[in-house]
Amino acid sequence: PLENQSTMNLVSLNQKFDINLYPIFIKTGILSSYYRSEYLENSFDNPSFFSRTASISTDIFAHLDWRINSHIDLSSVARAQYFSNGRFFNILPRIQILFFLDQRISIHAGYSQNVQYTNRISFSNAVTADIWILANEDQPPTRSEQFTAALTFNPTDWFFFQTEIYQKKFENLRLHE
Repeated sequence: PLENQSTMNLVSLNQKFDINLYPIFIKTGILSSYYRSEYLENSFDNPSFFSRTASISTDIFAHLDWRINSHIDLSSVARAQYFSNGRFFNILPRIQILFFLDQRISIHAGYSQNVQYTNRISFSNAVTADIWILANEDQPPTRSEQFTAALTFNPTDWFFFQTEIYQKKFENLRLHE
């Protein structure tokens, strides 16, 4: 009763640069991607459906790792993203701080934001091809915001224990029926 075909093509160009300014290490770069998605669906009791979508994505980032002193490490990322299908522009921060990294007990805390412009969905009641959806004006990208905290215990060379808590908030999750 249902036949579908789904294709997702992706071409990417990626350039990264590493800069060592001890005790600060910087990675910076740019990623440019071209997405092309096609979906065809034929059903016995519904008209056929065909969709073709294309988009260009540009991602510019700077990642900084800094050993502030023997007890504190800082890692941060600033990312600017543009997605042409829907003209979405996002600034996405990420930061992590580690206390007492070289000690038997260490503490980690972090915050990050992420955006997902491509979503893979599938039917739960039929075996079919996965369907790729690109964000657009009517379907904004999936967004998440996450806070984390962790405690690590490493008393010997052969024993390691870590516990972590996090809170993650989502926006624009896909639920297709």
